[in-house]
Amino acid sequence: MNSGRRRAALWLQEALGVAADGAIGPKTLRAARATNDRAALIGRVCDIRLTFLRGLDTWPDFGRGWSRRVRSVRAASLVMAGAP
Repeated sequence: MNSGRRRAALWLQEALGVAADGAIGPKTLRAARATNDRAALIGRVCDIRLTFLRGLDTWPDFGRGWSRRVRSVRAASLVMAGAP
């Protein structure tokens, strides 16, 4: 993730609905493994990331590229997850 590992962990934890502490531990891994809808999880993480990016002061300058990157990550993640 371009916003750092800790923030990526926080986004994943938020998307999973577990306590967000920025550290991927047993509870986060257990929740991720228990997820039945990988596509929905990927979508939630990407949506959370995009919301964060839109809140940055530099969004007007870099938003198009960031949006394109998030779309690319979403598409690649869905392929890796074997999601439709």
